[in-house]
Amino acid sequence: MRGGQLVAACPVCGDDHHLYVSERNGTLLMYCQKCNARFEDIVKAFKNQGAGTQRETLPAVRAQPAAEK
Repeated sequence: MRGGQLVAACPVCGDDHHLYVSERNGTLLMYCQKCNARFEDIVKAFKNQGAGTQRETLPAVRAQPAAEK
């Protein structure tokens, strides 16, 4: 994380630490600082690499109340 943004490898150019992912006003934002890939290109590259092709059902987890201090 850098400044509230997730930093990862870009699925378009493959370079580490250049893909920035953040959220602003309920909108997911993604941008590669190296190859200038935009959201649509990044999503397409993730899908081409198999992302989103499998659905896993995770067990339900109940939220625990925060401990009082």
